[in-house]
Amino acid sequence: MVVLEGTLGAGKTTLAQGVAAGLGITEAVTSPTFALVQEYEGRLPLFHMDLYRLTSEDEFEQIGGWEYFQRNGVVLIEWADRLGALAFPRWEVHLELRPRGRWVTVKEAL
Repeated sequence: MVVLEGTLGAGKTTLAQGVAAGLGITEAVTSPTFALVQEYEGRLPLFHMDLYRLTSEDEFEQIGGWEYFQRNGVVLIEWADRLGALAFPRWEVHLELRPRGRWVTVKEAL
């Protein structure tokens, strides 16, 4: 699982588009802000989530969010802080807009 962090417009969806391209996904990858989850088929399934509109972990559970982790695909989550403290292994990618472009920080979290 990969957590995408950054302000609005920092490039989270653009990064998801790059991951999708790397997985051989040819359909347009868009922000799942209103759908909450977009699913794409490629060499591995891609599940792109945007939790911006959620207010609790209970809402995530109600939409079946945890089930995506059992589906043997790549899970990208924008606004994962809506889930509270994350107690599972993940990659955290922080995107930051700067005057001369974007700054990207990647770390493994356990």
